[in-house]
Amino acid sequence: MGVIVTITLASAANLFIELNKLEEKIEMAVFSASKKHVKDSAFSLIGLLIASLTIVVVKPLFESFGPTAQALSNGMALTTILVSVLILIDLTQAAFSLDPNGE
Repeated sequence: MGVIVTITLASAANLFIELNKLEEKIEMAVFSASKKHVKDSAFSLIGLLIASLTIVVVKPLFESFGPTAQALSNGMALTTILVSVLILIDLTQAAFSLDPNGE
């Protein structure tokens, strides 16, 4: 999870910088919504990292509640990883869709 977050946060920062450069080039703030979405994705990743760390710490406490509680904690852990990967895919697609020529 830490590797996914590290790579994706670096990609998000780079995407944000490139959007700023494109706005400076055309001298108009046309990517405000896109930059907000990139920031939201970055903060979501940080939240998911905190959630996954919390799940790792709390999961041993669920053992006494039986297999259903263990399955629930495993499901939460897998969900945090899945959402992180989906954010990574979304930011990667956004980065590859940027065209400096505006075409």
